[in-house]
Amino acid sequence: FSGIKELDIEVDGGSVNVIQGLEGSDIQVQVTDGENRTKCYVEDGNELKIQMERGSSDSGAREITVTIPKEVSLLKTGVEVKNGGAQIEGLTTGELELDSYSSEITLSNVTAARSVE
Repeated sequence: FSGIKELDIEVDGGSVNVIQGLEGSDIQVQVTDGENRTKCYVEDGNELKIQMERGSSDSGAREITVTIPKEVSLLKTGVEVKNGGAQIEGLTTGELELDSYSSEITLSNVTAARSVE
């Protein structure tokens, strides 16, 4: 995905990894979801939305990995995780919004000009 300025991720019953700092010019998204309950699309021309709906308890590992090149500057990043976990590494964003329900979110080397609670 290219031309992305906003990232919005919602995960229910899975895990998400957001990693920034690799070479390249496009955002890459990899999904592991045996039930095919994940949607990934661009809205309003520059907002990447990724949604993983809750699956059955025996569906196996469900994971989203978003790789953002170091040259990409995001204005806004939102991550909501229910019944899962998130790992965010090396991210630089203008605004960061995190929501966690029965989940753990781990941040490493994350910079945000503004944090929203």
